[in-house]
Order: sequence, then structure tokens, then C-alpha cells
Amino acid sequence: MRAKESLEGRGLAGTNLVNTWKRITKHEGLSLGEAIEVLLSVTGYSRSSIYHGRIGQWERGEKALSPPVLNCMLDTVLPALLEEYKGGVITEQELRKAITVPVKTE
Repeated sequence: MRAKESLEGRGLAGTNLVNTWKRITKHEGLSLGEAIEVLLSVTGYSRSSIYHGRIGQWERGEKALSPPVLNCMLDTVLPALLEEYKGGVITEQELRKAITVPVKTE
């Protein structure tokens, strides 16, 4: 089980900001489609800018997050992650990893 935890993170912490955002919105009871609707509402972007495939591109670091999307995701994940950090569920290292902006490495 320890290998799985280090790969996926513990608690709500994911492998990067987008993965963490997906985990936390799911934990809050939102489907990915509903979470995308929130992003669209907050950022004012069109459906052609944010969709399921784009979330995957962001998560893999294939496309850069825009500042409005980055801010919305951080607003969503930071309260839950800080609560888990204070409660000892995740470490500082896991917290840092969970909010890392994904970048494609070659």
C-alpha cells in the first residue's frame, strides 16, 4: 500500500495541482463535468477552452494553465490541503507536490 500512496498521494493530495483539483472536486461530490462547469463560471471561459480533454492535457503538462484557471484551482485545493496538513494527514513535501503546476518533461 505504501507504493500506491507515494504514487497517488495520501488524503486528498495528488501528484500535481490538476490531479489534486480533480481529487478534491470528486471528494466534494462533483463529477468532472460539474467541476469543469465551475471553472467555466469562475473564469468566464467558453466551453471550447475548457473541456474533459483539456483537463487531461493540463494534468500531463501538455498545455499550460492560464492564470485564471490556476487561481481557481488553487482556491479550490488550498483550504482542503492545509486542513490535511494541519491534521497530520499529509506532510509538507506532499503538500508542495500536490500544488505543483504540471510541466511536460522530455
